[in-house]
Amino acid sequence: MAVQQVQAFIDSLAAEGGETGRLIASRDWTDTPLGPVEAWPLSLRTSLGLLLRTPVPMVMLWGEDGVMLYNDSYSLFAGGRHPKLLGSKVREGWQEVAEFNDNVMRVGLAGGTLSYKDQELTLYRHGLPEQVWMNLDYSPVPGDDGLPAGVLAIVVETTERMVSERQRHAAEERLRELNADLESEVAARTAERDRIWQLSPDLMCVARTDGTLLSVNPAWERLLGWSAEWLAGRNAGEIKHPDDGERTRAELVRLAEGGYRTFNFEDRYRHKDGSWRWISWVIEPEGSLIYCVGRDVTAEKATRAALEAAETARREADALYRAYFEHTPEALFVIGVTADGGFVVEEVNPAHEAGVGLKIEDIRGKRMEEILPPGLAERVTAAYRHVIACGEVYQYREIFDMPRGPEHWDTSLVPVRDADGRITRLIGSSRNVTRQVVAEEALRQAQKMEAVGQLTGGIAHDFNNLLGAVVGSLDLIRRKPTDVERVKRFAEAGLEAAGRGAKLTSQLLAFSRAQRIELKPVLVSPLVEGMQDMLTRTLGPMVRLKLKLGADAAAVMSDPTQLEMTVLNLAINARDAMPEGGDLTIATERCRIENDPELATGDYVELTVIDTGFGMPPDVVTRAFDPFFTTKGIGKGTGLGLSQVYGIARQAGGTVRIESRPGAGTIVRVMLPETEAPASAGPEIASDQAAGAPSQALILVVDDDPDMRRILVASLHALGYRVAEAGDGEAGLAALDAGRPDLLVVDFAMPGMNGVEVAKGARERHPDLPIVFASGYSDTAAIESVADGETVVIRKPFRIDELQAVIASALRGTVTG
Repeated sequence: MAVQQVQAFIDSLAAEGGETGRLIASRDWTDTPLGPVEAWPLSLRTSLGLLLRTPVPMVMLWGEDGVMLYNDSYSLFAGGRHPKLLGSKVREGWQEVAEFNDNVMRVGLAGGTLSYKDQELTLYRHGLPEQVWMNLDYSPVPGDDGLPAGVLAIVVETTERMVSERQRHAAEERLRELNADLESEVAARTAERDRIWQLSPDLMCVARTDGTLLSVNPAWERLLGWSAEWLAGRNAGEIKHPDDGERTRAELVRLAEGGYRTFNFEDRYRHKDGSWRWISWVIEPEGSLIYCVGRDVTAEKATRAALEAAETARREADALYRAYFEHTPEALFVIGVTADGGFVVEEVNPAHEAGVGLKIEDIRGKRMEEILPPGLAERVTAAYRHVIACGEVYQYREIFDMPRGPEHWDTSLVPVRDADGRITRLIGSSRNVTRQVVAEEALRQAQKMEAVGQLTGGIAHDFNNLLGAVVGSLDLIRRKPTDVERVKRFAEAGLEAAGRGAKLTSQLLAFSRAQRIELKPVLVSPLVEGMQDMLTRTLGPMVRLKLKLGADAAAVMSDPTQLEMTVLNLAINARDAMPEGGDLTIATERCRIENDPELATGDYVELTVIDTGFGMPPDVVTRAFDPFFTTKGIGKGTGLGLSQVYGIARQAGGTVRIESRPGAGTIVRVMLPETEAPASAGPEIASDQAAGAPSQALILVVDDDPDMRRILVASLHALGYRVAEAGDGEAGLAALDAGRPDLLVVDFAMPGMNGVEVAKGARERHPDLPIVFASGYSDTAAIESVADGETVVIRKPFRIDELQAVIASALRGTVTG
């Protein structure tokens, strides 16, 4: 809610909400269950504004705790508990009737209504127990989403009337008993009638037809404050409401003219304290006199007015709900629960019809299995049954195969209970989030490519250096091929340069491809140390990189590529915060966490990234992990970097924390729980001497690149294997038809028939044939689709000893001699 709207709302409470409105406006609600005023939903503000302007005692019980907000009339009813009652939870505010209010909240928040007439309760309004009677009406208050968010209570106290009626009934009963003995006890009857005159809770009087009071009973002073001595001889019009005087006089004239035997009417009389009381009269004429009995019906009038106001409010709420139901872009639906546990459609809104394509007239009253295909019907009803079982709101995302293609839908289901607490229907809302899902995926990929872009310049520079080292070594070997020591020295230099190039390309591919997340034990310090060269190139010469890595071999459960992405993102953010250069320190250490509000007690690895940049103000630190939030200029960042870092940490059971202030740099701490699972430092590479080649093993090599195929064949011959070769997939399958080799080495990316298709064909011909993919292709998902215990992958470029280790491992146990 905008600041101007908040202030306008508070000003309206103070100006128009009476004493209670001013209390609400002046209070700081931050530490209450409602939270700060600026966070209050529109439905709460609207309902509160109406409630405060209503003269009838009303209280709103907001949220599951029933936080109490009420008007001035209710504050009078609350007595000594006001103003402490304001903003309290209803169960705590009225502890003596907690169970009664628990039922009110349960029924109201489920969409039900309750009404009690002359409900008897015992309350402690002034420190002592009071027996009170009240008319109570409860109805749900819809929230911004149209679902019940609170309960509105109209509270009209009828204690005075109930006590009066009980006294009057007792007096009337006594009068009937006296009348039964009238013939035998005249002197006693007269005395008793006089006693009734004196003790009756109702107003009694004898007056002329012009309204002059001749005699009144003591109840006038008890109910209206005017003594019998003061009233005697006065016209009743002196204390009658000016708006009622003419109507009453007209009725009295008609009575005097013989128009009635008796008649009833209601009008208002002024109490001595200035207030007005409604009196219901029964008048009977006798000559020039009229005999009158009046009953105070002020509370009843207020109750009727409150009920009318409640009915008006209910109709308005229904109209608002219907308007929302008809015009909201969200797909809304109501599902009924049948006696046998089935589900039928009761209502859907136009947005649902448009989004799903099913008209209400075609599906109303039908069960799910009559409307949806079997598989989809089972999935939908499973969600409905889950809500019935747990009895709570259920939110989930589903993918539906629609005629226009797969669509992602977010759905919320809310159970609605009857007065007995049974769930009789479900209210649902669905939103098509396909575009959002597609956009989020595109942005995530863009964020990865942004990181790759940060690497491109440095990698291009370094790769040219590596190629220069390889070319130079080969050229020097060619010039003097007979110098054994010289050839060996420059061959080793060339191989070392090629190895660095392979590492660069593998890191680039890891960050650019859409790779599946694979949680496994990872040693944090060696991982960061292995990134040192890449980080140095990415950060540039203006940033001084320092590594302070713990010596302990502490492992965490994470995806290695995702963890590398975390370090790279934090390093790039730090570099951007130091445009004129500075120091960047990356440290790791083990720590013990206890009594942390966010993290479970245990041992953790703390990965810390510290920069000497310009820092962040508190409001930026607060929002730093929000998806798509960035302080960088347009086109310079997706805003997904830190949110991805936070997501990776939370996925591993940890968290991320930031310490920063303007001008003082930033410290980012990534806390990851330790794991006792052993972390592998990588596959063991057997040496030429250790591995040894099985004698007479026949290996089929399928590769479309003639240079690479020639090197592979020569390498395998050098390792002691028999080798057959094919230049494409079809030729490879033909060779398999001609005879079974002991092992198949196949490239992945080949024109026509790719390596996966060749592997599938090989499996059809020889199910137990070991297969090795020799590939530099980045997408592992396609290769892994046919991977099993007999399939391994070796990444190009590779050394001969690496090839030997993989071949020996694949053949182990499958070649007999």
